[in-house]
Amino acid sequence: MKKPSSSVVFDYTSFLGVSSQQKWTFVDAFHHLSSPGDEDEQQADQYELESRLWRKAQNVLSSRKSDECNLLALMAIARAEGVEELKLLMPYDLEPDQLSSIREHSRDIINDREHDELLITL
Repeated sequence: MKKPSSSVVFDYTSFLGVSSQQKWTFVDAFHHLSSPGDEDEQQADQYELESRLWRKAQNVLSSRKSDECNLLALMAIARAEGVEELKLLMPYDLEPDQLSSIREHSRDIINDREHDELLITL
């Protein structure tokens, strides 16, 4: 059974940029798959979880799908990985109806419009 994590950050802006490319550049691959180095075990576990979430999102999410569809799928992946809180860095604000749909699938959502971040409690 996977150990739950208190919070994971997912940069949806970067995801959209990478997913629209035909293939990854060496820099993209290195950034997302490199080892955490001399970080302590908790940070290494956090890094591994975020990397696993990114890889699974690459296989499921698509820049051709709606943001709502992608974010709901991402929430399902995060839940399966034991994530309790998902912080999404967004390139733009979501529409009110998209936020309503996401709220229906989470316990709580905090929208910080000033910084284009969504904090979702799963």
